[in-house]
Amino acid sequence: MNALSRSPKIIGMARALGLPADDAAQSILSFCRSRVAKLVKSAASIQTIWDFERVVCAHLNLVIHEIWNDQELQELSLRYARDEGDSKFAALDMELERPDTFGVIYQRNKRNHAGEFQYVAFVDCRGHKALRRFFTRWHEIAHCLTTYEQFEFPFRRTNTTDI
Repeated sequence: MNALSRSPKIIGMARALGLPADDAAQSILSFCRSRVAKLVKSAASIQTIWDFERVVCAHLNLVIHEIWNDQELQELSLRYARDEGDSKFAALDMELERPDTFGVIYQRNKRNHAGEFQYVAFVDCRGHKALRRFFTRWHEIAHCLTTYEQFEFPFRRTNTTDI
């Protein structure tokens, strides 16, 4: 068992997911592998990592936006905050302003046609942050894979200290 498996946060996550906490990190990894394996079985064809991501995101009800400049950031913030009436998105620029914050994920207030919440992730690709684009996309997907009744939503951060 590694030190991560002894982390109170990891043990708490394992318990919240209904998993054994004796080796919490391994339990969570096995849970994620099993969940993804079930998701991709239903896919018609996966040729690339982008196809794989698309299938996983569709099943998790997750949309990922990449932000390459300040204008895109403002447009996305306005689109979700004003046009779709979800005010928490108005603070998107503040969430991404720190140099060590690479992504953020929100749970939307609206439910989809199946009654599920939709998640929206924003990956900051401005400047040096673009170098972590791929990792950040999958980091945010991992949050959705391990979602349980988390009271800290609507957002989670990707910080260099978390890696």
